[in-house]
Amino acid sequence: IIWTHRKRDGVVLGALGVLYPLSRFLMEFIRGDNPAVFLGMTASQTVSVAVIIISAIFLLRILTTKER
Repeated sequence: IIWTHRKRDGVVLGALGVLYPLSRFLMEFIRGDNPAVFLGMTASQTVSVAVIIISAIFLLRILTTKER
């Protein structure tokens, strides 16, 4: 869906960088075998939050900058 409605290059990569870690973050709540490492989150959740933030910044920058 994102591929067919993309407006610029990099939108699909940015969306993937937000959506996959988001799903991984949520799946880690279901799993009970990983101990909390940082602020009550597992290591995978901590990495997922970092990737979501970086990807969201990347995606916003792509969508808000003017084309050359």
